[in-house]
Amino acid sequence: MNEIGLILGFHLHLPQGMPRARWDWLHRAALRPMLDTLAATPGPRVVLHLSGATWSRLAGSEPTTLQRIRSLVGGKQLELLGGGWSGAFLGGLPDRDALSQLQLTARQLKRRVGVMPQGAWLTHGAWDPGLPRTLSRAGLSHAFLPDDAFAAAGMLPHDLDGPVLTEREGSTLTLFPLDGSLAAMIPARPVPEVIDYMRRRARADLTVTTWFGDLEELAEKTRKSGLRTWLSQLMRKLTANEHWLRTMFPTQVMQRLPPRRRVYLPTWFPPALAESALAPGDVDRLSEVQAVPAAGWEAFLARYDEANRLHKALLRVSREVQRLRAHLRKTGLDDDGKRALEKATEALCRAGSSDPLWHAQGRWMGVYDPAMRQAAWSAVVEAERACNLVLGEQHAMRCERADHNGDGRQEVLVRTPHVAAMVEPELGGALTELALWEMPGNLLNTMTRRQELYHDSLLRNAMLPALVDEEPEEVITNTEDSVPPQDPGASLLIEDDDEYESGRWDLIQPGGELPLCDRLQQDRRVRTSFADHFLGAETTLENLWRGQHAEEGDFTHGAYKVLNAETQGQDVVSVHLAREGLVRQAGSKGVEERLVQVTKQYTFHRVQARIDVRYEISNRYHSPVRSTFAVELNLGLDGRVGDAVAIKLDDGRSIPVTKRGKVESIRQLALVDKARQLAVRLAVEQPATLWFYPVECVVAGRGGLETVYQGPCLLLSWPVSLWGEERVRLDLSLAVQLQR
Repeated sequence: MNEIGLILGFHLHLPQGMPRARWDWLHRAALRPMLDTLAATPGPRVVLHLSGATWSRLAGSEPTTLQRIRSLVGGKQLELLGGGWSGAFLGGLPDRDALSQLQLTARQLKRRVGVMPQGAWLTHGAWDPGLPRTLSRAGLSHAFLPDDAFAAAGMLPHDLDGPVLTEREGSTLTLFPLDGSLAAMIPARPVPEVIDYMRRRARADLTVTTWFGDLEELAEKTRKSGLRTWLSQLMRKLTANEHWLRTMFPTQVMQRLPPRRRVYLPTWFPPALAESALAPGDVDRLSEVQAVPAAGWEAFLARYDEANRLHKALLRVSREVQRLRAHLRKTGLDDDGKRALEKATEALCRAGSSDPLWHAQGRWMGVYDPAMRQAAWSAVVEAERACNLVLGEQHAMRCERADHNGDGRQEVLVRTPHVAAMVEPELGGALTELALWEMPGNLLNTMTRRQELYHDSLLRNAMLPALVDEEPEEVITNTEDSVPPQDPGASLLIEDDDEYESGRWDLIQPGGELPLCDRLQQDRRVRTSFADHFLGAETTLENLWRGQHAEEGDFTHGAYKVLNAETQGQDVVSVHLAREGLVRQAGSKGVEERLVQVTKQYTFHRVQARIDVRYEISNRYHSPVRSTFAVELNLGLDGRVGDAVAIKLDDGRSIPVTKRGKVESIRQLALVDKARQLAVRLAVEQPATLWFYPVECVVAGRGGLETVYQGPCLLLSWPVSLWGEERVRLDLSLAVQLQR
């Protein structure tokens, strides 16, 4: 029997925003068992890739593990790979940023372990034809791709024995195909079957095969027996069969078995993951024609507006970092400038993570994870802030009209000394980004509730007969004759309830935890802030929460015209918008349409983090218009809930952000986050009705279906009754305060 080589590799990625407890488990149950088992079995050689955040955690809190890695590398048992620092899709970044990701990883490996990587790990196997040029510029000679990627280029399984060569503009890269059959066996099949599979390959005169395992997935799949036990069995079997089954480093294979052919691969992303970027209706249509989705990872940007905004903000700030580089080259790179550039580049690398840009059933919560999105937004803001400080623009008032989102339409980007905000005229003239320089992040970091393919099974199960009757939801209304019960879930709201005015507020208090299927709601439109509604008379808190309320107007996501967007003097930026649209309401002849104009003027201030918004609603028709005008705001940071986060009313009472309710005649309220010492305050000139509910998405993560809280939705509404050519004015303000 011929000798066969096995490249045995492991990979561990730590997403930005991962809780400390999860990291502790990964270190204890995944990384440490692999390193300890390898140290206890001197024969096998292993390749390892760790993402940037993993290296940072090791350096900060696990010096013993870091020393174990150094020892294994020094003993020629472990070879380390480079790659994108933050697990980026390198093909989705400008070349300069992709190179920064690779160089930052290489510098950290040199600093932490004393070696420079020669190979690269490609996040989720995402391939772009331009990568050979980028990786070659970073001094990297080889990378790994699933064998399905080669099949997309017309290569058959027998063509995948050993490495192949690809190139771009003369820059070459060696590619190792990952054995999909072996990946399906590990760890699902017993170790002896894995060895038998390798024996069959050796008898078929194959020379080398490659397998990489995700340590997190391996630890999850071997929870019952433990990853350490499984790895020990594998290492012992490899040692016992080393006379014909040799574990090798990729660099050794390249020396002994140079690539035998050159290939050119198309853009590729694993089809099983690409399918998750499709809406359920698109999947059904593809199934009818038996088509396999061939979308790249960018398809997630098309489906999820929240991912696209984050990605385009990254590209926007990348240009700012490049402008800083040019400025420092021109003025001279002193120590302060060098440190600022390093800080901005490192933050930009963290912001470039692929983690919040995609989602896959049962594999990755991704874009649905508010903490993950917020970590990326924070890094974007940190990078831009570092640039502003060196460029002397931290006090500037700027207003830029351009296609900032890559959607072919112009948005208005406003920067003040306190905030950066994005106004999207074509999307209801709404705000979609609001960053605070002093506390990096996006205060409008929310998520639209979308239909996912796996929701169908949940709905089917919900239709089965219940074995036990669900306790109905109880609507508690405070009147003179009824006092809300003092249960733990409502205590924050109803303490000293006798001071409330009769009939002023309603609280929907679930009688127990709502079933998951009842939390499964879908939004008709992308969630934004300062979105304008004309609500029908049948609107209730229930149908608002479910996204099933009657919408009489076409303003919520209709296109607004920009009347002006400019700085006014030195202290104010004004963005003035208008839309003429229709309001439909019942009349003597059935449903009748009324022509209504809404103008909306945002005023941003130099002296504080405050936005004033003035509405003017005009009836442009000769017949009266009677409706309820409402302004919707969707606030969010990282999905944090608990006693520290609450909606505080103007009378000092607090409501948990996980509750739904309605409050009449309100002038002020605030979303308060005590842990951050943050308050987002809303004030209105004319008393309004407040509707509020939590935005929750039902998501299939690695642990199964779960509800993920995104943030509170707040609607402020006013009854409007306008005769022909009559108009009404409404004034709101949003102010952000940090108590530090």
